[in-house]
Amino acid sequence: MPGSPGRPETMGDIAHDSAETTTSFPTKIGGTAYDFDGTALPTDVAEADRTSARFTRDGRMLIETGHPYFFHTTVSYAAATTAAAPLINAPATGTSIYITDLIFTSNTLATFTLLQQVTSGSNLLIARVQAGGGHLNHSFKQPIKASLEDTTTAVTNVGLTTDVTVTTAFIAGYFAS
Repeated sequence: MPGSPGRPETMGDIAHDSAETTTSFPTKIGGTAYDFDGTALPTDVAEADRTSARFTRDGRMLIETGHPYFFHTTVSYAAATTAAAPLINAPATGTSIYITDLIFTSNTLATFTLLQQVTSGSNLLIARVQAGGGHLNHSFKQPIKASLEDTTTAVTNVGLTTDVTVTTAFIAGYFAS
């Protein structure tokens, strides 16, 4: 795109997949170098502010491959749990819980019920695990979203009930608005 007054044009002079020469001037990016030792952590910026790219000291760009608000929790029950206490609480009002992965295990035939908003008891998922060391594990392509319909009044939470003893549940996901 051509430049305009006060807005210079930014583009390289070499086409994609062409050899770079000593007389070419490709557009390059830069950033700030950091060591992995945690001694010089960058400061957070306000939402919508410009940030600097981060690189190692030898020029490799640092990329975050995980969600910044990832969580995981594991719980084991030695008795049936018919009254679920909150297992996961969203950190703030208006924040939803997105469940991406589940693993349920039991030595006997078991039913696990994942509840949205433990106080209202609406079901997110009902899973049945077979007897004899059964387990259910699943990664969702589309995460299960647990959120309040009125996001201004309370914090979302997720609970779990099971109808048998000696069970384990692993739940992973992330928090987002």
